[in-house]
Amino acid sequence: MLLHNKALSPKQISELRQKIRTIINPHQEILLAYLYGSAVNGPFTSHSDIDIGLYVTLDTLENQWFPIQLKNELENNLDLGLQPKHEIDIRIINQTSPKYQYSVIFQNPRILVRDEQVRVDFEKNVLLKWYDMRHTWENFYNEREEWLKSNS
Repeated sequence: MLLHNKALSPKQISELRQKIRTIINPHQEILLAYLYGSAVNGPFTSHSDIDIGLYVTLDTLENQWFPIQLKNELENNLDLGLQPKHEIDIRIINQTSPKYQYSVIFQNPRILVRDEQVRVDFEKNVLLKWYDMRHTWENFYNEREEWLKSNS
């Protein structure tokens, strides 16, 4: 099945979440997992990757090889029935910017929630930081856009 310029269907997203959950569930160091990006929001093309955001334990943050090992495990064991085979992009979201964290958690399906209180605390903190800084970021991007237009 080859998809062009649209997100996966709700049924395909549900199946994808379940397949990913089955593979990552034994990894107790993964506390939260989110599916985001073009697979969910489109456009999902033959060149798109599958984006997975992970919130992990503190000691896992120190293991720089963990995302690469998990990516390989997923790519070797995840059969999506899609051709060509899509790459997996793993992002550890513990220490990314609030803007990036917000883009991962906002209106994107969760793959795994190992601890509901961890999820609530993480998402609450992301929302607080995002709404606190949103106006500043929007002003920055607007001013940058105006500067680029006037200097091009």
